[in-house]
Amino acid sequence: MERNKQAYLETIDNYAQIIAELPQFLDNADDTIHEIASKIDISFSALSNKKHGRRDWKYEEVNKLMELLGNEKQKEVAKNYILIVNDILPIIQENGIRFSFIFEKAGMTVGNYQVRSKSISAWDVSEVRRIIDALKF
Repeated sequence: MERNKQAYLETIDNYAQIIAELPQFLDNADDTIHEIASKIDISFSALSNKKHGRRDWKYEEVNKLMELLGNEKQKEVAKNYILIVNDILPIIQENGIRFSFIFEKAGMTVGNYQVRSKSISAWDVSEVRRIIDALKF
């Protein structure tokens, strides 16, 4: 994926839409929710909780679900989203911006970044969008 702010924002918005539609994906699937849980390697109760909004979706789970249930565009969006998240730190470093400045501009703290940098799954889609929106590239 080419580094382009507008394309990044569109991908993030499309990814957010995929997450919003995951309960419908699960309802419309040919497999039962038990079978889907087994195929994406999580428990039935975890999948049920995520489907009903009681737990957040992890990137890895969304990616597995798109591989299983999504069309080609949705699969591409899910893969590109992780590329975008992984590109945040290099963009900040290349532009010589202080972390505290960009995260404050995005309504976050550097502590938020330090916690989230340990796992891509910890990134909330709205946080990723706010950070990319705040960056200049």
